[in-house]
Amino acid sequence: MLKDKGNAGYDYEAIVSELETNVTALRSRINRLSFLRLVCFGLLIAVFVPVFRYVTLEWAFACSLVPVALFVQVIRRQQRLLAEEDFKNRLIWIYNNEIRISAGLENGYGHGGTFADEQHPYLSDLDIFGPGSLYGLLNRCSSREAAAGLAASLSGSRPAAEIRRRQQAIAELEPHIGDSFVFRARLHAIDPDLTETLRKTLSANLRSQLSFLSSRLLNGYTAAVPYMMGALFAFAVFLQGAAWSLFGLAALANAAVVLLNLRSINVLYAGFGRSAQQLQAFSAALHWIEQRTWTSELLRQEPGAGADSSAAFSMKKLARIMQAFDARLNMLVGGFLNMMLLWDVRCAFRLKNWLATDAAAITTAFERMARLEELLCFATLSANHPDWALPAIQSEFCLRAQALAHPLIVPGQRVANDYEFETGPVADLITGSNMAGKSTFLRTVGVNMVLAFAGGHVCAGSMSVSVFSLFTYMRIRDSLNDRTSTFKAELNRLKMILEGARESARPLVLIDEMLRGTNSRDKYLGSKVFLEKLIADRVPVLFATHDLQLASLETEHKGRVRNFHFDISITDGDMRFDYQLKAGPCNIFNAALLLREIGLNVDHTEVAEQSGH
Repeated sequence: MLKDKGNAGYDYEAIVSELETNVTALRSRINRLSFLRLVCFGLLIAVFVPVFRYVTLEWAFACSLVPVALFVQVIRRQQRLLAEEDFKNRLIWIYNNEIRISAGLENGYGHGGTFADEQHPYLSDLDIFGPGSLYGLLNRCSSREAAAGLAASLSGSRPAAEIRRRQQAIAELEPHIGDSFVFRARLHAIDPDLTETLRKTLSANLRSQLSFLSSRLLNGYTAAVPYMMGALFAFAVFLQGAAWSLFGLAALANAAVVLLNLRSINVLYAGFGRSAQQLQAFSAALHWIEQRTWTSELLRQEPGAGADSSAAFSMKKLARIMQAFDARLNMLVGGFLNMMLLWDVRCAFRLKNWLATDAAAITTAFERMARLEELLCFATLSANHPDWALPAIQSEFCLRAQALAHPLIVPGQRVANDYEFETGPVADLITGSNMAGKSTFLRTVGVNMVLAFAGGHVCAGSMSVSVFSLFTYMRIRDSLNDRTSTFKAELNRLKMILEGARESARPLVLIDEMLRGTNSRDKYLGSKVFLEKLIADRVPVLFATHDLQLASLETEHKGRVRNFHFDISITDGDMRFDYQLKAGPCNIFNAALLLREIGLNVDHTEVAEQSGH
């Protein structure tokens, strides 16, 4: 059981230490069983060879049954211990991954870089995907479907009612985080490629692949083979002579039946591809869900919601069928079983029966599992950060936050600010010195809103927010391939914002230093006219800039524009940043000091003029 560390979340280091001790003990037991296997094999040789010299072959085999049985039992015991060792090593990986994430290191589940989209209204600017991203902070998804679902949750807002349903489901999952690591370890054992293959096989291909079993003759013969071969073997043992030849002919006939259907059998088996162990893991993961009673609306739709839910049991039955089917991988064992029992055909019939009786129980299991995986990402974030707040989703226009900080900055370095909009749309101008925190503050507002709209907790003491459509303008890049200059890229982004704001019921725009690809006068005029357009259209905007001339818009648009700033204190030429948002325009700048640090001196007269500007 995980130990709670209060506001720091769970004590993952302690559980890792305990698990590593357990794994060391397991490895010692496994090694002893390996030695015992050698002993059993040696005993088998020691018994069989001398006995064979003095008795018949039948008696030699009979005398060997005890060491063979012991050998098989040792192997089975060792396999169970190896499976337990593998499971605990996966648990260790998962707990260590939590430690890495909390330290700001790379998430082993991935950072979602493949979901990045430069043309999206906010993904690139707010570091939603890629190294050091929000997705990397959240991701605990083993399946591709869950990973895609998490990406979709971070890529757009949703109606307030749906956000509240997600909040309820995440809140219900949070108390189960301690034992959800067992669930995640089961899923971590499943190969995503195999999962996709199984989904396709079970959803579309399996019924057609089983069509070769439609023959009543084949069905009847397969059912009769065990009894026929048992009877022939008994006759051969007691009658000897020609009876053994008859038994051999029957075995060859069985092999011929398998060979006639081999192509269809191979296609059928390829759809599952050595999946028994994966299916067992999937069954165990489903069982984790089914053994709990969920009350929130979203989780009631998950496996385990009703008394008839049997996805875990159905998956376990499929795993057993495939485990039996895997016998064909050993040429000697598979060949023997096919000649004696039509083993491959028999397994195919078991699959056909399973399809008729159990497949319906798991037709939606993959989708349900992925949905719960995705919700667990947010529940884990909340459990790891119990001091973060669950935002209140408001129907009326609202953005109000206390102690709002950036979730991707480690706790010892992040600085929190209080911030709120007025009761209606306003334009907030944020001026300030270089590196004082303007851009980070814009991203802080944006990334916490993305978390809120996904149903997650936010890095704040409290937050109330209505559902906005976010549009950002921060990282503008030129493109040689598209023959797009920086200025053209900026114009394209501005056009996208205007069109998006016009089409959205409730837009919110975050802009960091507009029109960097042109001269200072055009930059000012362009910024001014763009801001006035947003003000006229009643589009709320946070606008970070170095251009103090824009601060005069507060006077020109009373009650519609506000000025804020981040500043620095300078003592004996040293700059000190407090990263605190303050009211009014900035009057302290630091470009000359920063240039001096790299050996470039600016004329003091010009610096004075800049400070007084």
